[in-house]
Amino acid sequence: MRGWVKLTLFFSSFSPLFFIIFIQNINFEKVNKENFNIDILFQSKYIAIAMCILFVIPNLMLMLLFFRCKKRTPHNRVINIISHKNNDVLNYIATYLIPFFSFKTNTISDLIAFTLLLVILSIIYINANMFYVNPILILFGYNIYEINNSFILITKDTIMPNMPIQAYKIENTVYLGERRNGNT
Repeated sequence: MRGWVKLTLFFSSFSPLFFIIFIQNINFEKVNKENFNIDILFQSKYIAIAMCILFVIPNLMLMLLFFRCKKRTPHNRVINIISHKNNDVLNYIATYLIPFFSFKTNTISDLIAFTLLLVILSIIYINANMFYVNPILILFGYNIYEINNSFILITKDTIMPNMPIQAYKIENTVYLGERRNGNT
């Protein structure tokens, strides 16, 4: 898989965190309806801009990735063994996202520590092929399944054993799919 695809999926999976850091960066107590000033709205407008970009761009790229995948020729498959993987997303949120909420971005050392931890996690996440574990996919209505003990299927459909599917390759073992002759 091309590196940009894995990074897109990684940053997309962390985008809820970036959005929460953006919200935490707002000075709600300094917001005055009569005297609104964008300069005092954020503790740091640079962090606010960076978090906004890190929230929006990966999710737009994720939608583009899925759109482009569906333009490819699908692989027709029949499901024999199925395992739901949506719970992996809850484990991911509890393990990776929630601990980050306490991270502060007030000082340079805080930002360096945050960035370093994010880089380390991205390397682990990508090398462990965990890029399908993504809370944004669940929020967009996708389900994550392990099919026939051999590949991951991301789909909006409910999948059952012996069901024929069309699978669009995202990566060697990760596919975007839909029921054959059905709507996504």
